[in-house]
Amino acid sequence: MFNRRKMKKFIHIIIILLTVSSCSKVFSYRQIGTLSSDNVKMTNSGAFEYSNSGITISYNFWSEGGNVSFVITNNTDKDIYLLKDICYFIQNGWAYDYYLNRTYIESSTASSSVAQTYGASVNANSQLSGQLSDFAKWKLNSPFSNINYSSSGISYGASRAAASTLSHSSQSGFATETPEQKTVCIPAHSSKHFSDFNISTTPHRQCGFARDAQTEDGEKISFTSASNSPQTFENRLVFNINGEIVPIVNKFYVSEYLNILDIDKYAYIQDYRKDCNGKNIDFFPDVKIYKHAATNCFYTTYQCTVGVDNDRGNANTYANAKVESLSSNNKEGERVMYKGTKCVVISINGSTYTLAAIEYVKKNWADAIEYCHSFGADWRLPSKEEIFLLGRLNAVNADYAFWINSEVTESKAQICSYPAAYTYKANKNSEYYTIPITSVDINTIR
Repeated sequence: MFNRRKMKKFIHIIIILLTVSSCSKVFSYRQIGTLSSDNVKMTNSGAFEYSNSGITISYNFWSEGGNVSFVITNNTDKDIYLLKDICYFIQNGWAYDYYLNRTYIESSTASSSVAQTYGASVNANSQLSGQLSDFAKWKLNSPFSNINYSSSGISYGASRAAASTLSHSSQSGFATETPEQKTVCIPAHSSKHFSDFNISTTPHRQCGFARDAQTEDGEKISFTSASNSPQTFENRLVFNINGEIVPIVNKFYVSEYLNILDIDKYAYIQDYRKDCNGKNIDFFPDVKIYKHAATNCFYTTYQCTVGVDNDRGNANTYANAKVESLSSNNKEGERVMYKGTKCVVISINGSTYTLAAIEYVKKNWADAIEYCHSFGADWRLPSKEEIFLLGRLNAVNADYAFWINSEVTESKAQICSYPAAYTYKANKNSEYYTIPITSVDINTIR
């Protein structure tokens, strides 16, 4: 355990040294979001649980992106019904339908193969002078014979073999299509699981909230209520219970975000293996656990370039950082603050300044576009030329592949790497690095 802790401290020291130097290095980070609720109670085990009208709804959000996973338990003696066609997931004021008239396809295949090989062989070797035996004569006339003559007489060898293989294979399968149900029955004294939406697949960004955590404690920002939280959502469910329509609304909001280095997600504890009576039988001095894992939390992952944005500071000192707001005095390659986002100026063309957000993450094509738009409506993916400019400014890592603003087909788009600046077609479902870009008319900056 001592060596592991020493190694983690060593990595943190490296990050701090990179931060105060001109070097750049990409590190992986994890953002943990903690949820609170004003109308859903938390159990002693730390899980959100709502109970009313013979129904219990239990939540578990711990997953990447915060999958809204919940179990509905019918505690009554009669069946109840969830009316999915009038149920909604509400996220920051936007409504999403639970019922989408989908068709679920389940397929199954089975295959079998049988192969059998059998054979026999006969070998005979002899050497004669004069009369051949009947067996030898038969061999001479055989298509399998192999005869050699020598000065001492006749030398012959014969072999005969037969082999055959029988094989048979078959494959069968079936697919079952099941249409989505508008009404879902939850039988008496039973439960059903639901999981359709995510809280957020991209990390939260906010001025004053450091992304490049430099200590094991990480960087934290808190929100006191749903009114000032950047992420709120509701689970609006409607039930038919004994012919009565019962609406239930569960409300949640993010009360805290924590940014940590990915290596700091683990903790190591001492533990015992117990027998069926609860008696300790084995001692384990170094058990690895996820120290932030909890059913009322979720996480996202991202990468940050330490050294390029080396004066980020923490939430308390961020206001005193040396990075200044974008102005006409800035030059290419300088770091600036633009609308709460730390950027690097990658090109200046007259009064138009092209900026790149310093942080970049891995996303698929659709999420990459959404990530850019999360910075503002005028943010976009870079061009191939802009990736090359970023590379020359040491703002991107060599040999990384980045999405560029070039869509090829419905299923493919282009990626580009530095320093080669080659472009390739990539599947949109694949994940590559994403750098948000925007262009600003400096004359509009006040």
